[in-house]
Amino acid sequence: MNDAMIFAAGELTAEQVVIVQRQLYALVAMQAERYTAGESSSVPAELAGELLNSVCFCLEQLEDGVRVLLHCDGTEALMEGIRRIRRKQAYGKALWQEICDHLPPIKNRSMMDTLGGIGTFWKRYNPRLFSHQIPGDIDYQLSIPVSEQLCGIDYVNCYLEHLAIENGFLCLFSKQALLPVLNRFCPDYNELLVNLYEPVAANALGCVLLGREVLGLKIPPESDAALQACFSGKPTDEIKQMLCRAAHVLSEQLDMQSVPAKEYLQAYAERLVPRISAVRTPDGFRGIFPSGNHTDTC
Repeated sequence: MNDAMIFAAGELTAEQVVIVQRQLYALVAMQAERYTAGESSSVPAELAGELLNSVCFCLEQLEDGVRVLLHCDGTEALMEGIRRIRRKQAYGKALWQEICDHLPPIKNRSMMDTLGGIGTFWKRYNPRLFSHQIPGDIDYQLSIPVSEQLCGIDYVNCYLEHLAIENGFLCLFSKQALLPVLNRFCPDYNELLVNLYEPVAANALGCVLLGREVLGLKIPPESDAALQACFSGKPTDEIKQMLCRAAHVLSEQLDMQSVPAKEYLQAYAERLVPRISAVRTPDGFRGIFPSGNHTDTC
């Protein structure tokens, strides 16, 4: 048994740990019997560990986590956890379908493969026995990654929420505005494992800082020096404040209504701070705010 998982829900006395462990043993034995279709409650240690992880993940869906085993029937608690996971499944599948139905005007193979992999997830995910696992490939890189501490449906749903925000932002711009930025950022952006949100959000923030029109995403090469002048000699805290103000202005100019989308943009702006602080020449800003003549084509 993994005592760390038991203590994760809060400190327990030695006596309470024994009670929780006893309940967990019983639940794992029950799940093992279900896995073997009633033929046995004994399974290899590695499989038993996976069944335990799944049981704990189901119980973590409840307010008290594994502590619920101190005052509730283990089987009932497990079934309630599974019911809550199924509701999360329904939410996630609807969100995934919404993303598939409203893709940005530019495409990326990694994103499409990932959406296909998540489509497989809905068919292969087993909340009754392996609720903590993620059967399905998720390769597309997000601007703000999902915490690796999340498991199963919680990881997938958080990933989809981030992706929905990023794609929703990209959908605010025309293909004609997006293509030059992405081509300068990475000429093979549609085939490689690159994030599409980052260069577009950076250029939009750059437009705000330069007082330029946002929807066109146009930052000419001669603006590199102007961008350097914006940040030159400023301490990290002031750079952070400038970028956060720019993110606020940008969300207003784009009429962004979603609070999570606004917070995501703010978080991305803050992630630019160390990169900007490290730039020493005007050309260095071209790697953060892709500039060019906007004659790029698909």
